[in-house]
Amino acid sequence: MLVPRHDSSLCVAHIRVPFAGIAAWLAVVAAAGLCLVQIGGMTLHLSRGEVREIGLNITLLLLAGAAVWLGTVWI
Repeated sequence: MLVPRHDSSLCVAHIRVPFAGIAAWLAVVAAAGLCLVQIGGMTLHLSRGEVREIGLNITLLLLAGAAVWLGTVWI
């Protein structure tokens, strides 16, 4: 007897795909806001002399910057 296989990723794709284009610009705005927050955080760390503490800020700034760039290229 054949039992139909249930693929949960396929179900999620069917649910999420129709909503993929709604307010996609919000992701770009959120990523740009995160860039500004990280720049502010790096400025604060540098003003306090905490140079070793900005590694995470730089990483998040690069990732958010990539999200902004990809969002403007693909949208």
